[in-house]
Parts: sequence; C-alpha cells; structure tokens
Amino acid sequence: MEILAPAGSPEGLVAAIKGGCDAVYLAGKSFGARAFASNFTDQELEGAIKYAHEHGVKVNVTVNTLIKNSEMEEAVQFVQFLKDIGADAVIIQDIGLLKAIKDIPIKKHASTQMAVHSRAGLQWCADNGMDRVILARELTFDEIADVIKDLSRRKCSYKVRCATVNQEDVSSHPSSEEGAVTVANVPNHAGRNMNPRTGTDTSSAMRTCIA
Repeated sequence: MEILAPAGSPEGLVAAIKGGCDAVYLAGKSFGARAFASNFTDQELEGAIKYAHEHGVKVNVTVNTLIKNSEMEEAVQFVQFLKDIGADAVIIQDIGLLKAIKDIPIKKHASTQMAVHSRAGLQWCADNGMDRVILARELTFDEIADVIKDLSRRKCSYKVRCATVNQEDVSSHPSSEEGAVTVANVPNHAGRNMNPRTGTDTSSAMRTCIA
C-alpha cells in the first residue's frame, strides 16, 4: 500500500513527510489545479524533490489544468524541466498534453479530473502511455472493484475525502487479488483519519494499493 499525501506548500511537504507518507503530490506556480494553494516555484520544486528523495519519498507533480494551444509549448517545457530535476511522475488531465509529452521519459498519471469511470477508460489510459489512473472521485468501492476486475498489473488510485462529493469518512476496503484497489482512510474515535503505521492524521491523503 502506498500513502500519497498532498503538499500545497514547502511547509506542507515537510509535514507530510514527517507524517509518514510514501509519496506526495504537489504543484508548481503554473498548470496546477489547486490555484489557491501556495504551491512551489521552480527553485522550490527542485529543493522539494531533493528533500523528499533524501527521505525515501516520491514526488508526483500536478500538471492537471486544461492546456490551451497558446500554453502547450510552455507546458511541455515544464514537464521536461520536471523530468530533468528528478520528479517521479506528472499528474495530468489534458489529452493534448499527454500526446505532446509522450517522448519525455517520465511516468504519467491520469488525474481524477480526467473522470475515468470505466474499464474502457482505464484501458484507454493504459493504451496511451498512462502508468497510473486516479479514478473518478464519484465512484463507490464496489464500482472501483468492478472497473479493475481481471485487469492485472494495473495501477489505480482513488481520491478519498473530496469535500465537494463525499463528506463522510469511509472504512478500509480489502484489495483484490490482481491489479489494485483503493484503501480508504480509517476513521478514529475523534472522527479523524489516521495512518495506522504512524498514528498521524491523513484526512486529506490519497492511498493506493499497488499490485
């Protein structure tokens, strides 16, 4: 199981790593959907990746806005920059960007904003160079299990605790024999979601089970 935590600022990055996450996702100053977060300058991104890797934590960078034609060249250059400074993956939404960066050797994760709801959508992502899919946040656990059923060696994740859709805590869900299925946060008696390994609050974290 991988615990993937958000880091909206350098301070958030340090807190996430100290909290025991296995990976973080964060954004630069451009092309990230979390526009109201502090996010990271290019220089801060380089330092963040170095710091995370020194602590054995992977860094996935969101490039998950829709990219206009006038922005495409800059977005591709940004992905190349991320590869050059050692980012582990980019999380993207725009299919035009996906095609434009196909030759850049960096892992590509499908953002939840791609709204992949089905096995056909998951297969499309696999066929088009995606290494992981963050499934649509509206899916139930049963629906997730159905989407990934009989798909071996797929890497899937599911964003839990999205305030716009789901206000309630959810309990853990067992993984399937093949592929991956999300394990949601386990609420403690105070109503918070706790990392069972470290005892820290992971209310806004994303967890994945990977085959």
